[in-house]
Amino acid sequence: MPFVTNFPRRARFGINLSADVDYSFRKVKGFYSAQIDYLIKMLLDKRVSPYLKQSLRKYIVIALFAAMEYFFKNEASNLVDKLNLDVSSLFIKGNIEKLVTDKGTTKGNIIASTYSFVNIDEIDFLFSNLLNLSSFLDYIVKLNITDQTRFVLDGHPLPIEYDKFRKAYNLRNKIAHDIKDVKLSNSMVIHLWDNLLNIIDISISIISSYLKPDENWNLQNSYEYGLSWVRTRGSFKLFSDKVFAKLIEKGSLEVSEDLRVLAKELKTSSNVEISEERIPRIVSKMIRARVIYGVGKCIFLTPKGEKRYKRTTNTQRNGWKQESYGRICTWIPI
Repeated sequence: MPFVTNFPRRARFGINLSADVDYSFRKVKGFYSAQIDYLIKMLLDKRVSPYLKQSLRKYIVIALFAAMEYFFKNEASNLVDKLNLDVSSLFIKGNIEKLVTDKGTTKGNIIASTYSFVNIDEIDFLFSNLLNLSSFLDYIVKLNITDQTRFVLDGHPLPIEYDKFRKAYNLRNKIAHDIKDVKLSNSMVIHLWDNLLNIIDISISIISSYLKPDENWNLQNSYEYGLSWVRTRGSFKLFSDKVFAKLIEKGSLEVSEDLRVLAKELKTSSNVEISEERIPRIVSKMIRARVIYGVGKCIFLTPKGEKRYKRTTNTQRNGWKQESYGRICTWIPI
């Protein structure tokens, strides 16, 4: 367990702020509405100087991690104290009960003082242990997939991409600690803030399922549904990619025969199962997307489909394969 750590030299006081489970979320949303939303809109204003925009982007990224730290620090502390969780396994050595007594603090405050809440992987480690989940962040990913919300500006929902937080964390350190000039784009800061608001919104739902079990929301069923959706998407993407490759090679394929053979090949080569009854639906979806077209019993590749196949990277294919396997934490690169 890489993030097991030792007690802090001094346990902090007063981390717990409210009995309301969504208090921290409301504070972060209020901060976003009062400050960040206006600054992001300034980034899109052509009258604003490029030099000022670069400074704004730096501040927005630093503020993002401050908000993330505030939210998860408070939620971890509240969760530990309200449920009186046993957190002794999260420390290398020492008697946490004795530390609580000697310092006149709480176990939640000790957790909040010890762990880093700007490191996305450390947040995953800590909350996975506190809630006894395979991966706290994987639950967030799967729950987000089936019910997406756009928080920042208008537009289509943005997928949660944790790898962006890792990169942004390194950039934040260069800005805050090394006073370096780093490259930041408008799309990056917009994506990060929208991701953060989605993450904490779903986090509240997960944490509430432990603090308010009488509300009867079945977290595990919702997660399994999201996991099933991801598996279906991954297998569809892999099978479609296989169809594209064969169409480039042969020019056409017969739906009833050739695609059944392709499905068996995919099962043999990648252990990804495509049931025969799903093949007509997959073909129909590909035709609607205009990546293939049908004539009689045969299908043919469109220029759009050929372009999509050539743009597809091996990294994407590996990602679809991971999703098809139903691997936990598909968002973590192998």
